[in-house]
Amino acid sequence: MASQVVINAGITPTVNTVPNQALCPGASTTAVTFSGTPTGVTFGWTNNNTSIGLAASGSGNISSFVAVNATTINQVATITVTPSYTSGGVTCMGTPFVFTITVYANLASIAITETSGSHQTTASSVKGDGNTYSEWRRYVFLEQWSYYSRHYHRNSWNVFS
Repeated sequence: MASQVVINAGITPTVNTVPNQALCPGASTTAVTFSGTPTGVTFGWTNNNTSIGLAASGSGNISSFVAVNATTINQVATITVTPSYTSGGVTCMGTPFVFTITVYANLASIAITETSGSHQTTASSVKGDGNTYSEWRRYVFLEQWSYYSRHYHRNSWNVFS
């Protein structure tokens, strides 16, 4: 009796794109679900920056996790996903896909100043990326604190009070 071997020649597994993520420390990431072709493709991934709270490597999808950044600079993790497909005992690797997860910096500094004669106390903070400035003002005669926040994003300032 003759045996038959099936070889799927020319199959190159693929991984579909996933969006980059950017979030503040303490926020939960969006779970990453990989997909691609052919049916049965599997995915391995590596992460070059474990300080954000994600393991250095894994296989399959990436579950949601709480983003970490204890520094004063943005932490960017580059995740490289490689699709693979096994048929007839032969494993083929596809072209890797790269995406990033950025965890913004913690506040770099807080300065408190009192302006003589103005009855005003100001506490301000600046993020390490230099793009966010927050300010709290307390007016002695009003006995209250007011909060002002300016965030620089794509050449525009948003002011919240």
